[in-house]
Order: sequence, then C-alpha cells, then structure tokens
Amino acid sequence: MSKVYIKSVGVVPVGEHWNKSLTDLMVEASLNALKNAGNVKIDRIIVGNMMSGYLNNQEHLGALLASALGMKGTDALKVEAACGSGGMAVHEGYVSIKSGEFENVLVVGVEKMKDTDTSVLTKALAMAESAEFTQVVGASFISLNALLMKMYMNRYNVQEEYLDNFPVIAHKNAVTAPHAQFRKAFTLEDVKRSPYLAEPIRLLSSAPSSDGAAAVLLSSKPSDVEILASEVSTNELILLQRENPLRFEATEKAFKKAIEKSSIDPAEVIFLKFMTLSRL
Repeated sequence: MSKVYIKSVGVVPVGEHWNKSLTDLMVEASLNALKNAGNVKIDRIIVGNMMSGYLNNQEHLGALLASALGMKGTDALKVEAACGSGGMAVHEGYVSIKSGEFENVLVVGVEKMKDTDTSVLTKALAMAESAEFTQVVGASFISLNALLMKMYMNRYNVQEEYLDNFPVIAHKNAVTAPHAQFRKAFTLEDVKRSPYLAEPIRLLSSAPSSDGAAAVLLSSKPSDVEILASEVSTNELILLQRENPLRFEATEKAFKKAIEKSSIDPAEVIFLKFMTLSRL
C-alpha cells in the first residue's frame, strides 16, 4: 500500500463572501493549494459539502470543480457526512491514495451559507438528524445542543459560567488566526451579557453562519507531512436515543483504530488525547 503525504494546502478565510459563489470559493481554495505544489497532475478530486443541494441549488460538485479548474476528464465526486463532510472527504482522499489507485488527490471542503435566510439554514442543518424522529417535532441543532449542555451540567454539576469560558478561549485564539471570521477577543462578561438562543447557549457561544473553503493536496510522493492513519466511525444517528448522548463513542473508536494502525503510543498524541477525553 502507498504512503499518504500532505503536499500543500489552500484556504479561503471564513467570512461573508457576498461577491463569491460556491464555485468561486472552491476554485480559489484549490488554486491556493495547487500554486504551492509545483507541476502536479491531479488524478482525483473529492469535494466535501453538506448543504449545497438545499442552500445553493447545486449538486455534482466534483464535476463542477473539475470543469472550473480546466481538468475535464478527471475522476471527481462529492461526499457528504453532515458536519463531518470535510473530514470524510480527507479520509476518502487518504483511502484513494492508500489503495494505490491514485497518486495525487485534491480534496476540497466548501460551504456557502450567508446568502440564505436563517430559517432555511436552520432546516438545512437539521437534516443531519432524523426526519422521522427529530425534524418532525421541530427540533433544531441548537436546541439539541442546548439539551445536551443541560444534561451535562446536571450530570456533572457544572455551572453555566464555566462553559461560557469556551467561547472566550476560542475568540482569544481567533485574534491571531488569519482565516478566522471574527478576529476579536471577548471577555467572560461579554459572553454572559449576550442573549440566549436556546438556554444555556448564548449568542456569543454559538457558531455563526459563514462562507469559506479549504483545500488539501494529498500525494503518494514523499513530502514533509505524512498521514500515518485515517479512520472513520459512526454513532447511532438519533442523538437522544443513544445509550449515553454525552459519550462520543464514534470518536473513541476512530481514535483507537487510527492509533493501532499508526503504531504510535497514545501518550505521544497530546492534543488528540485531550480532545477525546474531554468529550467523555
């Protein structure tokens, strides 16, 4: 089996791109990745996207991007895995090269959300949950997350103020991140003064609707960064029917499988280990 390397990356900063279409975002991110890769022939294009069909009246994003890049005839497709669509696209690119069938795979993640009314966007996001059990009663993603937060607070005796620190940390990091949408720091008091969207979730602790794209060129040819393993796992779809909604079992399983395949000591993976354990 072939090894998989990251040859280059390209980003369109997250924001409100009123003058750019869905295609514009994909192309810009792709060209930013390709210009740093030298003379590379792309064998496959994979686009990760969740909502283009509903929000942008556009599917078939793989062929659309191949055409826009002047890569007629290139193997191209779109993958969708709800909010994990970008990660799934990278995984499929990894598997494509690992199999030995492809040498250079361009993976692009894109969403164009700002041109859409909030009510339409809310419905589009809810499609990641069951239409028969969740959408039918009007549950939105923010209301489901609010239920989870309440469950977490009650089970572990956590005060709301403690959770309000997360957006403070996130915005502190955003100040120095050139691709971030809001490069502005907030205090704990700023967060606490912002209105509730679905208690205990406040405006400043919520993710905004955004436009953006990112591309990564994966290759079987040696580069500075190698992907040692990539794994995917799933939970039961209906969140509130899981045995323990607060336990991210799919994250645990994927992490364990990736560690086993990479032969890395889990103790050496400090960041991922922290992220996994913090969600249990």
